[in-house]
Amino acid sequence: DENEWYEIAGSSHIDATKEPWYEMSKKAGNDVTLYNNYSITYYKPDVEPSSKDEWNSYIKWKDNYGHSGYKVKNMYHTQPYYPLWAECDSISFHGTCLPQNGIDESGKGVYYVLYKYYYGYVDNEVNALDDSSIDISWTVNKKGQFVNLPGVDFIKIYTGVNQENGWLGECSTEVTGVEDLHILDVDIDTR
Repeated sequence: DENEWYEIAGSSHIDATKEPWYEMSKKAGNDVTLYNNYSITYYKPDVEPSSKDEWNSYIKWKDNYGHSGYKVKNMYHTQPYYPLWAECDSISFHGTCLPQNGIDESGKGVYYVLYKYYYGYVDNEVNALDDSSIDISWTVNKKGQFVNLPGVDFIKIYTGVNQENGWLGECSTEVTGVEDLHILDVDIDTR
């Protein structure tokens, strides 16, 4: 299908229970389910929070699996979180939602560790390391079936985890660049 967006099936797509942090995350009360065909809708706040008391109910969200909550504002990111270019009252995104990998190691909300997935996700490993790479042979269609792509024209990167991490805030994918290793003639062993 020429209009279909494909996904890279990383380690949690294959078997989330094999992630080294899986049991710790489950014990901490995190949602360790991988949700396929996930959809999340964010609702534009009427106003930006004017006090710290309003941070916890900043941007309402709900998903197609019956979950809902708020994206919490924090003191480190004072800019508006809802996209300024979006004139609509809500905005939705679709894809896969990964198991929650952030764990409050202190149990008091002061020491969060966001554990890396074994492989296959953007912003999951230090850029210079091989495990920061992906391989298009890991591509799956919307049914989760592997497909053979001859190449890639466009790449869409989104945050695949829906989780709040105390004072750190929500999980968000930070991207500084993408390189085609074939053009660079770099060969990395893949999984």
